[in-house]
Amino acid sequence: MCKAGETTQALRWERDLWRLDRGVRQGEQRGARERLEILQGPDLVLGSKERYHWQTQNVKQSGVDDMVLLSKISEEAIVENLKKRFMDDYIFTYIGPVLISVNPFKQLPYFTDREIDMYQGAAQYENPPHIYALADNMYRNMLIDGENQCVIISGESGAGKTVAAKYIMGYVSKVSGGGPKVQHVKDIILKSNPLLEAFGNAKTVRNNNSSRFGKYFEIQFSRGGEPDGGRISNFLLEKSRVVSQNPGERSFHIYYQMLEGASPEQRENLGITTPDYYYYLNQSASYKVDDMNDRQEFQETLTAMDVVGLSGEEQALALQIVAGILHLGNISFRESGNLTWAGEPGLSSTLSLGAQSCFSFGGAHSQIHELSRAFSGKAQFPVDATGMSYLQKNTCPKTWKHYKIITA
Repeated sequence: MCKAGETTQALRWERDLWRLDRGVRQGEQRGARERLEILQGPDLVLGSKERYHWQTQNVKQSGVDDMVLLSKISEEAIVENLKKRFMDDYIFTYIGPVLISVNPFKQLPYFTDREIDMYQGAAQYENPPHIYALADNMYRNMLIDGENQCVIISGESGAGKTVAAKYIMGYVSKVSGGGPKVQHVKDIILKSNPLLEAFGNAKTVRNNNSSRFGKYFEIQFSRGGEPDGGRISNFLLEKSRVVSQNPGERSFHIYYQMLEGASPEQRENLGITTPDYYYYLNQSASYKVDDMNDRQEFQETLTAMDVVGLSGEEQALALQIVAGILHLGNISFRESGNLTWAGEPGLSSTLSLGAQSCFSFGGAHSQIHELSRAFSGKAQFPVDATGMSYLQKNTCPKTWKHYKIITA
């Protein structure tokens, strides 16, 4: 029989031998140094990691780390254990191989490089429950068994699924090593997230940054454990949010980011103004989000576009599409007898909005001509003096014969 101390030491030796083996297979010189240290016996330089071990720092125990060990398994006992741990800022709890995470809605101090070093290569039961332990177990099994691994993150809106995915990808990025090429892949994996959130996340009544779509991240690794590629698949996008939102909610972040953070030149080229002007945005009368800087996040979105390889021209086209959608939302129709009006009688510059929308989409005169044909025949357009001036400047002469223009 081994004493408890000897068993713990054996586990640490097994962990660090595995880390050494991984280091050798990655061709790191660090592996040879670790091998020499291990061969020196019990005086192995593990003291630095030893002081990171939570259990050696007399950390307060709160509830049960793994709820399969509860003396009585019931809904009340599970909820009570989670509540007890949550009140002591322990947001992670195991149920066997499953990790339960309770959103604390605040920043906690145990997501630093110190915790990454502590959980790397450690057995699941050596340290308190943590998402890094789950990520390390997945990564280690992939390397040792040579089999694909999958993590399923589920929960209701606001449970913290998006943040959990960020922590897993951040951990894998930290422990996987690699050169400049590998670092570029890591940058794409980590820094593409603002782009996904800009076009797929929105404020709801329950969550200021709710993902309105499903994401499937697939990261491919070399035999040495370095990420060398990946793919992100999106599904179930809530497209209806573009045209209408519930009271107190917003459309997708990108609209507000662009309207707030666009440069004066971009604002002029896209013909954009404040959010309350656009029908697609003013229905819910919610334009700002607490603790969210739309101007700063717009710059992060543009940076993410650079990281994923979008050229300046492609970025401009994407913003033109976003602006064009807003302009199209301000065009309304009504019937009056045998005529179809584009806009209400008191609404000015409706035809100007149509032309502006077409230009926002990158349209040329020929495309505006086609737009006019779509509105022609029985369509009549109220246009004020400003709209008339805009049309004379930006449309070709062929366009005019398709309109019955009424000065509003």
